[in-house]
Amino acid sequence: MYLKKTCKAGITIEVHKSYSARYGRNIPRGNRESRTPEAMKKYNEKMAWRKLTRQINANFAPGDLFLTCTYRKDERPDPQRAKQNMENFLDRVRRRFKKAGAEFKYIQVTAYGKQGGIHHHVIIPAFDYQVVTACWPHGALRFESLYPDGEYSALAWYLIKQSRLSPDGGESIPGNRWSGSRNLIKPVEKVEEVDAKEWREEPKPIKGYYIDPNSVENGISPVTGIPYQFYRMIQIKPEKGSPKNAIRSAKGPPAVAKHRK
Repeated sequence: MYLKKTCKAGITIEVHKSYSARYGRNIPRGNRESRTPEAMKKYNEKMAWRKLTRQINANFAPGDLFLTCTYRKDERPDPQRAKQNMENFLDRVRRRFKKAGAEFKYIQVTAYGKQGGIHHHVIIPAFDYQVVTACWPHGALRFESLYPDGEYSALAWYLIKQSRLSPDGGESIPGNRWSGSRNLIKPVEKVEEVDAKEWREEPKPIKGYYIDPNSVENGISPVTGIPYQFYRMIQIKPEKGSPKNAIRSAKGPPAVAKHRK
Protein backbone atom coordinates (compact mmCIF):
# COMPACT_ATOMS: atom_id res chain seq x y z
CA MET A 1 0.00 0.00 0.00
CA TYR A 2 1.32 3.45 -0.88
CA LEU A 3 -0.05 6.98 -1.07
CA LYS A 4 -0.52 8.77 -4.37
CA LYS A 5 -0.99 12.54 -4.31
CA THR A 6 -2.08 14.37 -7.46
CA CYS A 7 -2.39 18.09 -8.07
CA LYS A 8 -3.85 19.59 -11.25
CA ALA A 9 -2.60 23.05 -12.21
CA GLY A 10 -3.51 24.41 -15.62
CA ILE A 11 -2.50 21.89 -18.28
CA THR A 12 -0.30 19.95 -15.84
CA ILE A 13 -0.84 17.22 -13.27
CA GLU A 14 1.83 16.64 -10.62
CA VAL A 15 2.07 13.20 -9.05
CA HIS A 16 3.84 12.36 -5.78
CA LYS A 17 4.01 8.77 -4.51
CA SER A 18 5.29 7.75 -1.09
CA TYR A 19 4.60 5.32 1.73
CA SER A 20 2.36 6.16 4.66
CA ALA A 21 3.69 5.77 8.19
CA ARG A 22 0.73 3.40 8.69
CA TYR A 23 2.13 1.05 6.07
CA GLY A 24 5.79 1.96 6.15
CA ARG A 25 7.13 -0.19 9.01
CA ASN A 26 8.92 -2.55 6.64
CA ILE A 27 9.98 0.14 4.18
CA PRO A 28 13.76 0.75 4.28
CA ARG A 29 14.41 4.32 5.28
CA GLY A 30 17.23 6.54 4.10
CA ASN A 31 20.31 7.21 6.16
CA ARG A 32 19.70 10.03 8.64
CA GLU A 33 23.07 11.48 7.66
CA SER A 34 21.32 12.70 4.50
CA ARG A 35 19.31 15.13 6.67
CA THR A 36 22.13 17.67 6.78
CA PRO A 37 21.49 21.45 6.75
CA GLU A 38 22.62 21.53 3.11
CA ALA A 39 20.24 18.70 2.17
CA MET A 40 17.37 20.42 3.95
CA LYS A 41 18.22 23.71 2.26
CA LYS A 42 18.01 22.04 -1.17
CA TYR A 43 14.80 20.29 -0.16
CA ASN A 44 13.15 23.55 0.96
CA GLU A 45 14.23 25.25 -2.25
CA LYS A 46 12.75 22.38 -4.28
CA MET A 47 9.45 22.61 -2.38
CA ALA A 48 9.33 26.39 -2.97
CA TRP A 49 9.97 25.77 -6.67
CA ARG A 50 7.20 23.20 -6.96
CA LYS A 51 4.71 25.43 -5.17
CA LEU A 52 5.52 28.40 -7.39
CA THR A 53 5.34 26.21 -10.51
CA ARG A 54 1.82 25.12 -9.56
CA GLN A 55 0.70 28.68 -8.93
CA ILE A 56 2.01 29.96 -12.28
CA ASN A 57 0.66 26.98 -14.23
CA ALA A 58 -2.78 27.31 -12.60
CA ASN A 59 -3.15 31.06 -13.06
CA PHE A 60 -1.36 32.16 -16.21
CA ALA A 61 -1.36 31.18 -19.86
CA PRO A 62 0.49 31.86 -23.12
CA GLY A 63 0.41 35.55 -23.98
CA ASP A 64 0.33 36.75 -20.36
CA LEU A 65 3.13 39.11 -19.37
CA PHE A 66 6.39 38.57 -17.50
CA LEU A 67 7.68 41.99 -16.41
CA THR A 68 11.07 43.11 -15.12
CA CYS A 69 10.92 46.47 -13.33
CA THR A 70 14.28 48.19 -12.87
CA TYR A 71 15.51 51.46 -11.37
CA ARG A 72 17.60 54.27 -12.76
CA LYS A 73 21.16 53.87 -11.54
CA ASP A 74 21.15 57.12 -9.57
CA GLU A 75 17.69 56.48 -8.08
CA ARG A 76 18.02 53.01 -6.55
CA PRO A 77 15.86 52.78 -3.41
CA ASP A 78 16.39 50.99 -0.12
CA PRO A 79 14.39 47.76 0.42
CA GLN A 80 11.54 49.48 2.25
CA ARG A 81 11.11 52.12 -0.45
CA ALA A 82 11.33 49.45 -3.16
CA LYS A 83 8.52 47.51 -1.45
CA GLN A 84 6.34 50.62 -1.42
CA ASN A 85 7.16 51.34 -5.07
CA MET A 86 6.01 47.87 -6.06
CA GLU A 87 2.79 48.16 -4.04
CA ASN A 88 2.06 51.50 -5.75
CA PHE A 89 2.77 49.98 -9.16
CA LEU A 90 0.43 47.05 -8.54
CA ASP A 91 -2.31 49.42 -7.33
CA ARG A 92 -1.99 51.53 -10.49
CA VAL A 93 -2.11 48.49 -12.76
CA ARG A 94 -5.05 47.05 -10.82
CA ARG A 95 -7.04 50.25 -11.42
CA ARG A 96 -6.28 50.10 -15.16
CA PHE A 97 -7.52 46.51 -15.30
CA LYS A 98 -10.68 47.40 -13.38
CA LYS A 99 -11.40 50.30 -15.71
CA ALA A 100 -11.07 47.93 -18.67
CA GLY A 101 -13.36 45.37 -17.01
CA ALA A 102 -10.55 42.78 -16.79
CA GLU A 103 -9.56 40.58 -13.86
CA PHE A 104 -6.19 41.46 -12.37
CA LYS A 105 -3.92 39.05 -10.53
CA TYR A 106 -0.19 38.80 -10.09
CA ILE A 107 2.83 36.94 -8.82
CA GLN A 108 5.77 39.11 -7.78
CA VAL A 109 9.40 38.49 -6.81
CA THR A 110 11.87 41.13 -5.64
CA ALA A 111 15.47 40.31 -6.52
CA TYR A 112 18.78 41.78 -5.43
CA GLY A 113 21.89 42.00 -7.59
CA LYS A 114 25.30 40.98 -6.25
CA GLN A 115 26.03 44.60 -5.35
CA GLY A 116 22.65 45.12 -3.71
CA GLY A 117 20.80 46.65 -6.67
CA ILE A 118 17.07 45.95 -6.49
CA HIS A 119 14.71 44.96 -9.30
CA HIS A 120 11.32 43.28 -9.47
CA HIS A 121 9.80 40.49 -11.55
CA VAL A 122 6.02 40.41 -12.00
CA ILE A 123 3.67 38.08 -13.85
CA ILE A 124 0.28 39.53 -14.84
CA PRO A 125 -2.48 38.68 -17.35
CA ALA A 126 -2.14 39.95 -20.94
CA PHE A 127 -2.83 43.68 -21.18
CA ASP A 128 -1.90 46.81 -23.11
CA TYR A 129 1.85 47.08 -22.59
CA GLN A 130 1.94 50.86 -23.00
CA VAL A 131 -0.64 51.26 -20.24
CA VAL A 132 1.34 49.01 -17.90
CA THR A 133 4.63 50.78 -18.71
CA ALA A 134 3.12 54.15 -17.77
CA CYS A 135 2.48 52.77 -14.27
CA TRP A 136 6.22 52.32 -13.57
CA PRO A 137 7.95 55.77 -13.39
CA HIS A 138 11.18 54.62 -11.69
CA GLY A 139 13.18 53.27 -14.62
CA ALA A 140 12.93 50.73 -17.42
CA LEU A 141 10.17 48.15 -17.61
CA ARG A 142 10.97 45.17 -19.79
CA PHE A 143 8.42 42.54 -20.72
CA GLU A 144 8.13 39.14 -22.35
CA SER A 145 5.03 37.19 -23.29
CA LEU A 146 4.76 33.85 -21.50
CA TYR A 147 5.95 31.19 -23.90
CA PRO A 148 3.32 29.16 -25.71
CA ASP A 149 3.74 25.69 -24.22
CA GLY A 150 1.65 26.58 -21.13
CA GLU A 151 4.00 24.88 -18.61
CA TYR A 152 6.15 27.21 -16.55
CA SER A 153 8.40 25.18 -14.25
CA ALA A 154 11.46 26.71 -15.93
CA LEU A 155 10.19 30.24 -15.27
CA ALA A 156 9.42 29.31 -11.65
CA TRP A 157 12.96 27.97 -11.23
CA TYR A 158 14.38 31.22 -12.62
CA LEU A 159 12.35 33.23 -10.12
CA ILE A 160 13.34 31.03 -7.18
CA LYS A 161 17.02 31.42 -8.08
CA GLN A 162 16.54 35.18 -8.48
CA SER A 163 15.21 35.42 -4.93
CA ARG A 164 18.35 33.96 -3.34
CA LEU A 165 20.21 37.21 -2.67
CA SER A 166 19.07 39.39 0.25
CA PRO A 167 19.63 43.14 0.76
CA ASP A 168 22.62 42.52 3.05
CA GLY A 169 24.31 40.24 0.52
CA GLY A 170 23.20 37.04 2.24
CA GLU A 171 22.40 33.95 0.26
CA SER A 172 18.66 33.73 0.64
CA ILE A 173 15.74 36.02 1.37
CA PRO A 174 14.03 35.08 4.64
CA GLY A 175 10.34 34.18 4.54
CA ASN A 176 8.31 33.57 1.43
CA ARG A 177 10.31 34.00 -1.78
CA TRP A 178 7.38 35.46 -3.70
CA SER A 179 4.05 37.17 -3.19
CA GLY A 180 0.77 37.01 -5.07
CA SER A 181 -2.70 38.49 -5.23
CA ARG A 182 -5.45 37.01 -3.08
CA ASN A 183 -7.49 35.90 -6.08
CA LEU A 184 -4.90 33.43 -7.35
CA ILE A 185 -6.27 29.94 -7.98
CA LYS A 186 -4.83 27.61 -5.36
CA PRO A 187 -4.49 24.07 -6.76
CA VAL A 188 -5.86 21.38 -4.44
CA GLU A 189 -3.92 18.18 -3.81
CA LYS A 190 -5.91 14.92 -3.85
CA VAL A 191 -4.68 11.87 -1.90
CA GLU A 192 -5.56 8.23 -2.54
CA GLU A 193 -4.33 4.91 -1.20
CA VAL A 194 -3.05 2.51 -3.87
CA ASP A 195 -3.33 -1.19 -3.13
CA ALA A 196 0.14 -2.19 -4.36
CA LYS A 197 3.48 -2.88 -2.69
CA GLU A 198 5.40 -0.45 -4.86
CA TRP A 199 5.13 1.82 -7.88
CA ARG A 200 6.70 1.63 -11.34
CA GLU A 201 10.22 3.04 -11.42
CA GLU A 202 9.36 4.45 -14.84
CA PRO A 203 5.92 6.08 -14.50
CA LYS A 204 3.30 5.94 -17.24
CA PRO A 205 1.18 8.95 -18.21
CA ILE A 206 -2.60 8.90 -18.25
CA LYS A 207 -4.45 9.22 -21.56
CA GLY A 208 -4.10 12.64 -23.15
CA TYR A 209 -0.93 13.53 -21.25
CA TYR A 210 2.81 12.91 -21.49
CA ILE A 211 5.44 12.99 -18.77
CA ASP A 212 8.07 15.73 -18.71
CA PRO A 213 11.23 13.59 -18.50
CA ASN A 214 13.06 16.36 -16.65
CA SER A 215 10.52 16.24 -13.82
CA VAL A 216 10.87 12.56 -12.86
CA GLU A 217 12.46 11.95 -9.45
CA ASN A 218 12.95 8.67 -7.59
CA GLY A 219 14.59 9.42 -4.27
CA ILE A 220 14.57 9.46 -0.47
CA SER A 221 12.91 12.29 1.42
CA PRO A 222 15.42 14.07 3.70
CA VAL A 223 12.52 14.83 6.05
CA THR A 224 10.97 11.35 6.50
CA GLY A 225 13.72 9.11 5.12
CA ILE A 226 11.01 7.32 3.09
CA PRO A 227 11.32 6.62 -0.67
CA TYR A 228 9.22 8.75 -3.00
CA GLN A 229 8.54 9.33 -6.68
CA PHE A 230 7.59 12.63 -8.29
CA TYR A 231 6.75 13.54 -11.87
CA ARG A 232 4.75 16.07 -13.85
CA MET A 233 2.36 15.19 -16.67
CA ILE A 234 1.55 17.75 -19.36
CA GLN A 235 -1.60 17.78 -21.43
CA ILE A 236 -1.07 17.01 -25.11
CA LYS A 237 -4.24 18.87 -26.11
CA PRO A 238 -5.80 21.65 -24.05
CA GLU A 239 -9.12 21.24 -22.32
CA LYS A 240 -12.16 22.93 -23.83
CA GLY A 241 -11.85 26.66 -23.21
CA SER A 242 -8.05 26.65 -22.88
CA PRO A 243 -6.06 28.96 -25.16
CA LYS A 244 -5.53 27.41 -28.58
CA ASN A 245 -1.82 28.20 -28.52
CA ALA A 246 -1.44 26.22 -25.29
CA ILE A 247 -1.21 23.03 -27.37
CA ARG A 248 2.21 21.51 -26.79
CA SER A 249 4.17 18.90 -28.67
CA ALA A 250 4.84 15.64 -26.87
CA LYS A 251 8.42 15.55 -28.10
CA GLY A 252 10.03 16.66 -24.84
CA PRO A 253 10.80 19.55 -22.47
CA PRO A 254 10.47 23.18 -23.59
CA ALA A 255 13.37 24.75 -25.43
CA VAL A 256 12.74 27.93 -23.44
CA ALA A 257 13.86 26.08 -20.30
CA LYS A 258 17.42 26.46 -21.57
CA HIS A 259 16.96 30.22 -21.55
CA ARG A 260 15.43 30.36 -18.09
CA LYS A 261 17.71 27.89 -16.34
